[in-house]
Amino acid sequence: MKKIEILLRKLLLKLFLLLRQKERVTKAPHLTDKSRIVIIRLNRIGDALTSTPFIKLLKKNYNCNLTLVCSKSNHFIFRQKGLVDNLIVYDKKQNNLTKIIRMISEINPDLLIDLHDDVSFTVSMIIAFSSSRCKMGFYKQNHKLFNLPIPRPDSKVHHIVDRNLAFADALGILYKKDEINIIYKPDLNSISTVENFLKKNNLMNKFLAGVNISAGSEARFWGVERYRKLIDYLSNYDTNILLLTDKKDLGKAESISNGKWIIFHDDSFDVFAAMVGSLDFLFTPDTSIVHIASAFEIPLFGLYVKYKTEDIIWYPYKSKYEIVITENANLSSVDFETVIDKLKPFFERIYYEKNS
Repeated sequence: MKKIEILLRKLLLKLFLLLRQKERVTKAPHLTDKSRIVIIRLNRIGDALTSTPFIKLLKKNYNCNLTLVCSKSNHFIFRQKGLVDNLIVYDKKQNNLTKIIRMISEINPDLLIDLHDDVSFTVSMIIAFSSSRCKMGFYKQNHKLFNLPIPRPDSKVHHIVDRNLAFADALGILYKKDEINIIYKPDLNSISTVENFLKKNNLMNKFLAGVNISAGSEARFWGVERYRKLIDYLSNYDTNILLLTDKKDLGKAESISNGKWIIFHDDSFDVFAAMVGSLDFLFTPDTSIVHIASAFEIPLFGLYVKYKTEDIIWYPYKSKYEIVITENANLSSVDFETVIDKLKPFFERIYYEKNS
């Protein structure tokens, strides 16, 4: 049934695009601090985090009234103080698409920006039926909905952060590349919660290495025995080790720890992010936590699945990092020896730099 629904949506979108085309303009409208801008960025946490550098640039450059259309799964990323002025949250279960289109049209923005790399039926409907002086997005299948489509940087070459920055380039916003990074700042209560946990467990007295086992997909779980061997290896150094996990993987974490290592989990993403920001080193599979590490410039070793895609991986944008990539469908083919061969020199460099 789901496959039929997706097929019907694709056919409807193709038909819709044949019948509807925006009149093109050659440049974006002149923007000032009086301008109203709406950005659409649905989907996952990682999608939201990697859009924050562009959003910050836009807000800083124009100090405009900025509204973000986000989803129930990523809205909390955009609630950081000073990032945007208003949020409109799309909830697929509530089917509030018509309400969202009406809210955008009431704003009547000077500029509507679609930050999505791909084409979705939902986003296309929002763009098509919302009122806006100018609609900007990547040149892709639904480009007829935009009166200012811009070239999409090659995803085989350019990081997702840099692809989003193509909008800043199109708007003539100047920036220094070395100053660009993911934006995420946990609130003071979350930071205090983490500090109390670290003090209670005597984890503040030396180098703190975090091992995150959760990635939202079973394909990116590396295996209980491999994680045990990894932690045993890290314990050869004078370091505290903290096992990080999502609640759903708590049983796996307990099997890995076997009562020897401290486990941290929290239902709050903000608290979890604050913990990542407290580490000296992070080992993790590919997940949104990679981008939190980047926000704090925490050195990171990552395990990545690059299955049936030529797109560049979403590596930590600003952190020092080393990675192992498999082109298989999951991490089960990544053996411990392969990881340690790359991890050892990288970890020792970070460890000895911190302790020198």
